[in-house]
Amino acid sequence: MNEITDLIAELPELRQDQVKAELGHLASLATPQTMTAAEQICSAQRIDLEGLQGIQDVLLMLALDHPQTLERVAVQASLMQRTGGKNWSTFQFEDDGKPWALDDDTARAGFVADAIAILELPERRKREADWYSSIRVHPVKGEETEILQATIYVEASAESELTFGPSDGLERQVVQRVLEVGIAYNAKERIVEICARGGKKMRDEYAASFSKHFAPKSQPPIETPCRDVLLANLLSNPSFPIEPADGIAKVEVSSLDFYSAGGGFARYERRGDDETIYQFLERQFGARSPIHAAGWTIIGATIRIAQDAQDGKRAKTLTVTLRSPNTTTIPNKTEAERQFVITLLERWKLLAPPPEPFDVTEAAQLNAVDLFATLLVQRGRVAASQYSALPAYAQLFEAGLIEESGVVPSVLCDECNQPHDTAVIYEASQYGYHCPDLDCMPIARPELIAAQVNLGAAVAQLANHLNCKRRKSTPLTNDIWRIGAIDTPAGDVVLYFKPTMQDAQDVHDFGAALAGEIKSSFGIVLTANGGLHLPPYATVSLQDVLSMEAAELTVVADLMTIAGVPEIRTGGRPSDYKTPLNELIAMRENQGLALEGRNAEAKALQAEFKAQFPNTKCPSLSIIKKYVTNARSGSKLTICFGPPSIRHRPSVTK
Repeated sequence: MNEITDLIAELPELRQDQVKAELGHLASLATPQTMTAAEQICSAQRIDLEGLQGIQDVLLMLALDHPQTLERVAVQASLMQRTGGKNWSTFQFEDDGKPWALDDDTARAGFVADAIAILELPERRKREADWYSSIRVHPVKGEETEILQATIYVEASAESELTFGPSDGLERQVVQRVLEVGIAYNAKERIVEICARGGKKMRDEYAASFSKHFAPKSQPPIETPCRDVLLANLLSNPSFPIEPADGIAKVEVSSLDFYSAGGGFARYERRGDDETIYQFLERQFGARSPIHAAGWTIIGATIRIAQDAQDGKRAKTLTVTLRSPNTTTIPNKTEAERQFVITLLERWKLLAPPPEPFDVTEAAQLNAVDLFATLLVQRGRVAASQYSALPAYAQLFEAGLIEESGVVPSVLCDECNQPHDTAVIYEASQYGYHCPDLDCMPIARPELIAAQVNLGAAVAQLANHLNCKRRKSTPLTNDIWRIGAIDTPAGDVVLYFKPTMQDAQDVHDFGAALAGEIKSSFGIVLTANGGLHLPPYATVSLQDVLSMEAAELTVVADLMTIAGVPEIRTGGRPSDYKTPLNELIAMRENQGLALEGRNAEAKALQAEFKAQFPNTKCPSLSIIKKYVTNARSGSKLTICFGPPSIRHRPSVTK
């Protein structure tokens, strides 16, 4: 780093500013999300990333050898960041088999011209369209899909700003701003993503223009949600609760798609009216059905919703297709029917709820471990000013579990009518950001200080607290750590740490990281989000097992029980609290009285214990917390890797 600083210092002052600005831009792009974007873009452009050490090397290589690709990677990372959020929409075309004119130059020119009109800019405005391909990899199947993309750059209205001119005095100069519109279209799935400012109405106009120029023979697309589909809830014959006002006569699962860890694929469809698809699978395969057998994952399903005739309209059937990880297809339906189907999917727990923004007022009640988990899930640097007023933040900072360095690459502008994410800029010795409506908005540097979790310190503290052997001070992969192993009479219990275990990709990444590890019969994965696990290792939320004591992370749960280590009888006296506490926990759970937070539930149980057993010594909160943790670590969704043990399984396609 010092060598780079010395080299820059030898340059003329103006050139120094230019180099520092470019390096600052590259530093703002150095995120895991940008690395994923680089892999998607470079794979399609046949740019080899082998041998490059991390995102910094990739960005420097692209900046020197492929500057246009670097801009595409930056745009792709921005599109990924906005996916499912503000300024982003996805539209589904009907799978009618009619061709699209994606490579037609006239269609492309017409779409760009429409973009100028939608932005209400004069025809004379300069414009440039960059059309290219990227490769997306399915998180479960590993299947590659080519995505055709376009970024349209349009010369916006001129703006005036102060700057130092050649005479070293202040001068006012005119700057021509640039607006961007991002389009990504998946011809295989017939899905179009649009990323543009201006609200839903404007993105609807872009979708209509896309349909007019590239798919003129197809019906206009319908906007669809980009929310995770919860296909695991279809593993057993589910119930579909309906209400009289819904006007629904029948709901059925008409097809299920399965994928095996070995690369096999199977699709089953309901053929007759005498049995459901679940009855067919049970009759045909019994316990060896893909629903029960290890190694198979549901990756798609079709649900048919039969509606009664009402209000003078004939009876009809709505067909909904769900595909992992986040595709919901409701073709050629009206907006009212689309909202109706989305409401039903949410009620049936087949569609994940929309992401909610983090509420700082609620965060004031977070303890240190909860805040630690919240920051982990965000996977990257966040503005320290957003959390620094919280007591829990100070605890984590003093314990060395949070580091502050540099500034955040972007901020949310919520001062204008259309809140948007925008890059942080540094001009004229002042930090700020640009808003198309409000011009340049200054921000004080303390508000931009970046904070991130120090995973190495957290792993070291836990290893010391548990007196682990086989410790590892560096990660196995990008975000998977081995804390160490705990010696027990039944064998070692290996502890790992991974920020999330919420989807099949997380499980696959963890399994790949274990390839070079010493095998153990018992293990635990600590995670901040998700409950999937890879046998024989159990997964547990770090909020359920950790506590902050004396500026260090400590374990407050029975890890041996969570890992499934068999109990060795020592002939000691059994606990007086075991039976009454377990009965109280089960009673509150069955009556729907159990609180979500472990600490809050422990306090409630302590009060309940005192009320029901006034003449018995009440256990301490720490003991009650252990019983709550053990009770809640029982049922987890399991994904198994390895070939399924189905003797008469369906034909598979490799």
